[in-house]
Amino acid sequence: MEKNSEQNAMYDELDRGILDELKEKDVYADWLKPAAWLRGGIVGGGGYDIGVGKYLKLPMMDVMMDASIQALKERKALYWDNAETLPQLIAEKLKEENGIIADPQNEILLLAGMSAGMAIVSQTFLNEGDEVLVMDPGYVTHFGYVLARKATLKFVRLTEHKGVTDESRWSFDEQRLEDAITPKTKMLILCNPENPTGYVYSHDDLQQISEICIRHNLIVFANECYERLVYNEAFEQTLKFESIATFPGMRERTVTLQGVTKAYNLSGFRVGWLVAEEGLTSIMRFVHSWGAGGPIAPTISQYGVAAALTKPFREDYVREELQIYKKNRKLLCDALNEIPGVECAPNMGSQFVFCDFSEFGTDDLTLAKYLSGRGITSVYGSVWGKEAGKNHLRFTLANPTDYEELCVEKLCEALKEWKGNR
Repeated sequence: MEKNSEQNAMYDELDRGILDELKEKDVYADWLKPAAWLRGGIVGGGGYDIGVGKYLKLPMMDVMMDASIQALKERKALYWDNAETLPQLIAEKLKEENGIIADPQNEILLLAGMSAGMAIVSQTFLNEGDEVLVMDPGYVTHFGYVLARKATLKFVRLTEHKGVTDESRWSFDEQRLEDAITPKTKMLILCNPENPTGYVYSHDDLQQISEICIRHNLIVFANECYERLVYNEAFEQTLKFESIATFPGMRERTVTLQGVTKAYNLSGFRVGWLVAEEGLTSIMRFVHSWGAGGPIAPTISQYGVAAALTKPFREDYVREELQIYKKNRKLLCDALNEIPGVECAPNMGSQFVFCDFSEFGTDDLTLAKYLSGRGITSVYGSVWGKEAGKNHLRFTLANPTDYEELCVEKLCEALKEWKGNR
């Protein structure tokens, strides 16, 4: 298959090795249809979606849906029909949950989805030749926005502790971050909690990262889309989430991205927000106004999100959601860890578990394709960085428990069948 020079340049930096391997396996054309499967690593589309998930449809969602329906009935569908209370509700949420003090009018930028925030940040701050630090493994969509600006990805590898099947399997090494910085380094992208590993950065991690970023005058783009999906003391765990923008010296150099896509299972609502000090927000607002990231959040969706952000609804909703995720996490990890050659550590946060198949006897590409042939959708690990994601598969917890149980059953049957045929 012929590819133009621009595509070649992008693939050379990120996943030339993946494409070459696909060619050798004679599945190149299949995996590029649709192309998003290659870029996101999603393989499947059958009846057992444990890669992306069906997402939860909790009864409590009716509050948000009813608010949007009412806005629709009132014909609130024009540019200026915005939910006037939403910026203030976001500011209150930021103060209470994140410790971030933000002016709702000047320091919060509403977005048409969280991906719009990535587009705005990249177009505002990145130029050709800039270097951007990303984690390995890390969120693959970040990579594309960096490459689209002709900037360079610099991967900082997270440490995976082989043989450990509890929440301490992954850790951050500040020296690797320090060593990756050059005079061309401009930005650090920090997804906290991380996708795909579910790693949540500790207070010490964030302190070390802050000191390094201040010392080297780096901008930090903090993607906190999973910030509410952390298994902390409020949900019978011991972990605490912190926003890096609250650390000394970081407010003026940090752009924080949050939204409702993951925390409320409202991906179709297309509502997110960027938070930064006014000097940074004013620049991003200018870029946004000329088309980067599209318009602001849909007006009808804004009313649903405003209902979601009222207290105590936001606390009760996420508590119920995480109780389901915890059940699914135990179900999945317990089952996979019984299969020889698989190491599946529980995630600290997010809705994903990243399982190691290094000793399973095949690579992640082949295994994902095999599972797809049995109707099981998974997300293969090689696209999630440079090296650290290889021979891993990412699975989701964002399913109703009865459906998750069925997916796990079929997944384990397929993996045992693979083992039995080798």
